[in-house]
Amino acid sequence: MVSMSSYIVCILHPLFILCIFHSSLVGSTESDSSMQPLCHVEERMALLRFKQGFEILKTASRMPSAYPKILSWKSQGEGSTDCCSWEGVYCDQETGHVDGLDLSSSFLYGSIDSESSLFRLSYLRSLNLADNHFNYSLIPFKIASFSRLSHLNLSSSVFSGQIPSEILKLSNLTSLDLSFNVNFSSLENLLKLETPDLRSLAGNLTNLKVLDLSMVNISSAVPDLMTKLFFLSTLGLRKCGLYGEIPIEIFQLQNLLILDVGRNRELRGHVPEIFDSSLKLEELRLDYTDISGKLPDSIMKLKSLRILDIHYCLFSGFIPATVSNMTTLTTLDLSRNYFSGKVPPLASMSQLSYLSLAHNNFTGKISASFANLTSLTYLDLSNNRFSGVIPSWLVNLTHLTHLDLSYNPMKGSIPTSWSQIENLEYLNLFHANLSGIVEADIFLCLKKLTVLQLSQNNLFLVDNNRTNITLPQFKYLSISNCGMKEFPYFLRFQDELEDLFFDSNEIEGLIPEWIWNKSRGSMDSLWLGGNQLTGFDNNPSVLPWTRLRLLDLGDNMMQGSLPASTLTYYASDNILTGEISPLICNAKSLILLQLSYNYLGGEIPSCLGNFSNDLMILNLKANNFSGVIPEMSPKLKKVDLSQNQFQGKLPRSLANCTLLEVLDLGDNQIEDSFPLWLGTLPELQVLILRSNLFHGTIENHTTNSEFPKLRIIDLYNNSFGGDLPLEHFKNCDAMKFEVDKLEYMDVILLPLIGGWTLYENYGITVTNKGNTLSYQKVSNLITFVDLSSNKFTGKIPDSIESFRNLQSLNLSNNFLSGSIPKFTANLTALESFDISRNNLTGKIPPQLAGLGFLAYFDVSFNRLTGPIPQGKQFDLFQNDSYKGDMALCGPPLSRKCGKQAPLSPPLISEEDDDSDSFWNVVGVIIASIGFGSGLIGGIIYGDKLATKCCMYITIRFLSKFVK
Repeated sequence: MVSMSSYIVCILHPLFILCIFHSSLVGSTESDSSMQPLCHVEERMALLRFKQGFEILKTASRMPSAYPKILSWKSQGEGSTDCCSWEGVYCDQETGHVDGLDLSSSFLYGSIDSESSLFRLSYLRSLNLADNHFNYSLIPFKIASFSRLSHLNLSSSVFSGQIPSEILKLSNLTSLDLSFNVNFSSLENLLKLETPDLRSLAGNLTNLKVLDLSMVNISSAVPDLMTKLFFLSTLGLRKCGLYGEIPIEIFQLQNLLILDVGRNRELRGHVPEIFDSSLKLEELRLDYTDISGKLPDSIMKLKSLRILDIHYCLFSGFIPATVSNMTTLTTLDLSRNYFSGKVPPLASMSQLSYLSLAHNNFTGKISASFANLTSLTYLDLSNNRFSGVIPSWLVNLTHLTHLDLSYNPMKGSIPTSWSQIENLEYLNLFHANLSGIVEADIFLCLKKLTVLQLSQNNLFLVDNNRTNITLPQFKYLSISNCGMKEFPYFLRFQDELEDLFFDSNEIEGLIPEWIWNKSRGSMDSLWLGGNQLTGFDNNPSVLPWTRLRLLDLGDNMMQGSLPASTLTYYASDNILTGEISPLICNAKSLILLQLSYNYLGGEIPSCLGNFSNDLMILNLKANNFSGVIPEMSPKLKKVDLSQNQFQGKLPRSLANCTLLEVLDLGDNQIEDSFPLWLGTLPELQVLILRSNLFHGTIENHTTNSEFPKLRIIDLYNNSFGGDLPLEHFKNCDAMKFEVDKLEYMDVILLPLIGGWTLYENYGITVTNKGNTLSYQKVSNLITFVDLSSNKFTGKIPDSIESFRNLQSLNLSNNFLSGSIPKFTANLTALESFDISRNNLTGKIPPQLAGLGFLAYFDVSFNRLTGPIPQGKQFDLFQNDSYKGDMALCGPPLSRKCGKQAPLSPPLISEEDDDSDSFWNVVGVIIASIGFGSGLIGGIIYGDKLATKCCMYITIRFLSKFVK
């Protein structure tokens, strides 16, 4: 090969398609090889030595068209003497010097440095090493020796580190492509441009026509010098960490064909008015930036624009009507913005093949003008407010492969004519408010359909098909909540299913054996929860799916034992009995085990703690498990063993669970001291030890590392004593400072289940504001401390004032003394405050009336005195909040201030319970009747008390009934 012709190379990647553009360097044409000089011996030897430094590895290149070009380079035999005839080698016709080297997509694997024989090719004018694997090598500083170089392409070749300053010496460069040098497992950028920076590069390489630094860490603003690169035709700065305002002059560069600054989340600015209709821009990609504002009407002046991709930005307003004049568009992606109103007619966009308007606020019916977009292959209108029936004219879009109308308030059913959209591969109608009876045959006629989502509608899917003739082979099938009473017949012939959502139907009985004989090698997740299934046919001990990562059997009527296998196992809310099968120990990569609300018993297999280093969530709540809690997996993030019969001490291996966020051991029989050693866990946010046999004093010896993220602590109904342990929680920032934005506690379990990321939300049950509340999701706004029903003594410390973000504080049913600290008024987020049934004295601080969020307040059965604060929230509290405090006065009590009532001893009980209050009163009445002054006096007195008793019982009964 002698001359270099123009070419385009497209490198495929999971997240992008990279196109490498190259044009001829010299005006030479092909000529007879006999007229061409042979290559120089020293250059031939340099190439052979370069070849010896690499191995051929098929995973080193990702292009489907890749092949090992250097295999044609031979040291002897035919063709060995003239290196100009070798694959990828180009020579000057007159001198024979190697002036071009194209080894892109050649399966090269190895390292390269400045000692490489490559740098002996001093006449090189073009070097293309794209799509290979150079093993994280630095770009050699000796690159500067290629003083004639005009084209340099090192893209997608796993180079790393700082781009050397020597590259600025290549003043003849017209094309520089260092893009997409990433770690392909983590997708992290490997190259960085800091010294020199982007400004230096733009100031020195002023002849550039092509500059692509996509996925190079630049971390700077876009310098104004970029707008002086007047020859630029391609500018790629994708995912570079750019920030600040993008100069609007970049949009107006006369020769610019491609502008891609996508995935720079902190890049701001707007699309300016377009005044020059001679601009040549063909591709404009601004996706995943903070560029905002409205699309200008003048955007239609970009008459050559083929691709407009602004998804995941901050654009708003209406789509300008002039967009319909952009007849050259093939791709229009406006998704995930804040556009609103009706979509203008798009009938003139006859070349449009990709249209996404998803995740906006568009309204009205789906525009009939779409019927003329006959080139469409991709149409996504999901997550808007489109209404009306599904248009039947969609059947005219015969090239359509992807259709998504999910999350729209539409009406009606699915047109039977859709069975004619024969090229459809993906159909998503999830949560589209559809209703009616739908024949499965509509979809079974679509032979190319692999993804079908019909869940969360009011559809009744009817399967009358009893044949297996050329059925589509689904990969993702979501037919939850479709009123099905049996497994559809066509499932028997699905051998490639990866994800099957069949939950919330009306299936009864056993899971048939044939269902686990299908898709054995492909099934990834199986969702059967919310039916009335009772078990597996033939009761297999181990599930046969070799790739199954998730199994959902929750909320059924499953009985007996469960088969083992899978990574994520949901089987809560069933009728499971017996013990956990030891076969579950064979699931070496178990991530989640959720068996709550069953009737399982016995001891937990010890393997749950030590066999799986991957276990993240263990939820065995509300069963009958007993014995000692085994050692725990170090990767655990949530442990819920509450409402069982566990005994003994806490396993000290919990101290190694540095990722643990939730620990709920409430309602067991655990007998131990307070686990201060859990205070070192850096992520622990929820600690629930309520209703156990914990005991002893919680010493106030603190360090600055104790419980740094704790937001919920529940020690209710134990036997802890001594002073209140609030000092241990003084480092809990969640209880001290407001949060910036709402977030929920969750954990990513499995990435890309059916194209989705599977999150598991944390749920907890707490007693708050006098009621038991279940939180399905725990937000970072919830802060809660319950130390009630213990044996704590002493005063409420003044340090309580630091918990300014605390929402609920329950110190009731203890032996606390002293007064209520006035600093409690600094707990401005407090919504619930219960200090009832203690020995507190003094007045209720009037400053508490300033707690604007306080909705529940109980100081009953103490020895408090003086007037009750008035105004604001205190006007909402009834007599029950002050019951038993005989020296309190003022509204809502009938007792007016000014007359001091005699103090009465507080009524202390182990449980703060309405039934206790009832029996306490009944006990007083019985004692009064039985031991009054003589029989007659006793009867008379008893009658009066009995009357009061009946009134009290009636009030308490009605109150409890209402609650």
